[in-house]
Amino acid sequence: MSKFWLIARYEFLHYVQQRRFLLSVVSVPIMVGFFIGIIYFMVSLESSDTAVGFVDQADLLGDNPLPAPVDDPDDAIPFLFYEREEQAQQALEDGILHVYYVITPDYATTRQVNAYYIESPPGDTRQQFWDFIQINLLRDMPTDVRQRLVEGSEIIVRTPDGSREYAGDPTLGQLVPIFSVFGFMILFFLSASYYTQAIVSEKENRTMEIMVTSASPMQIMGGKSLGIFAINMVQVASWILVGIAAVFIGGNVLNIEFLQDVSIPPNIIWQLTVIYLPAYILYAALMVLAGIMIPNGQESQQFIGPLSLFITVPMWVMPLLIETPNHPVAIALSIFPLTAPGSMAMRSTFSVVPAWQIGLSALLTTVSAMGVIWLATAAFRLGMLRYGKALRLADLRKRGR
Repeated sequence: MSKFWLIARYEFLHYVQQRRFLLSVVSVPIMVGFFIGIIYFMVSLESSDTAVGFVDQADLLGDNPLPAPVDDPDDAIPFLFYEREEQAQQALEDGILHVYYVITPDYATTRQVNAYYIESPPGDTRQQFWDFIQINLLRDMPTDVRQRLVEGSEIIVRTPDGSREYAGDPTLGQLVPIFSVFGFMILFFLSASYYTQAIVSEKENRTMEIMVTSASPMQIMGGKSLGIFAINMVQVASWILVGIAAVFIGGNVLNIEFLQDVSIPPNIIWQLTVIYLPAYILYAALMVLAGIMIPNGQESQQFIGPLSLFITVPMWVMPLLIETPNHPVAIALSIFPLTAPGSMAMRSTFSVVPAWQIGLSALLTTVSAMGVIWLATAAFRLGMLRYGKALRLADLRKRGR
């Protein structure tokens, strides 16, 4: 057993000290920072504190119009009244206004308002002006009634079991399953070469001849796999820490609403764990098997392409998995071991996946992983000293007989 841990430790330190591992760890904060920057930029485009002018040709708002209702007083946009359109036009050209609106004389019958701007006004400007008109049209009504009418209706979508509900746009916490699919794909592509090269490198430089004299095949293969697994867990842990830091900075420092009050339902966490853990072991075992059966490192890389097709299938059928999660094809993809992780995660984003489907998917994936591990062990015993020769499945069948 000590040799098992010694091999695992060596494998871990060997890859951790490589430049590509450091690049894979550093690249994640860069990508997350870029993502946060894009969100902050898009949010800034939708907000503005520049004054908005209006010309009330319909005499609709009165002499002392009520201000537009806003949740945060700091977000209130000043509205400036102009008697003539020429004055508002001059203020726009001088940069005093971002946009000015002209309420036409026949507004009562046509509901027509003309907007004039040099650059398109942000979304919150248009919304506040619309609320500004509404609140003044309702100024004769009680304050609470007026406020309620301006707020409008809110549709809440709730799952049948009441475990989740959605109001308006989905939050970051609700989209975690979809983000986890991308994370699993990135982890696969980063670790694929590690696993396929785990055995090939020792076979090519003939170190395997020495290793087999002092350690059993199970100790060699198991130690190498555990070392690479530890490397991947370090990567995942760094991603989680970076994600937590990004959410904290984006939500509390940059005040990005999408990153505020993030909460992940506990049932989603255990569902993803039950599905992703055996799926990861299955893919890792398949990549190790490829490294054992294919004679050199260049050919082993060719196995990653076909295997990656299965892991990306859920991305191709994302509309089906999200819009009709109980479709027979969606259920089949969620149960099939190679497509289960992404398909199950996407289905669970906006719907409740029955427990029996989660259990069946986890069971089939676990059994498949165990089967591939057994096959990889048998292949390793048979072909560990075959230099430059590919090991075929037919050879394993003969060995089984």
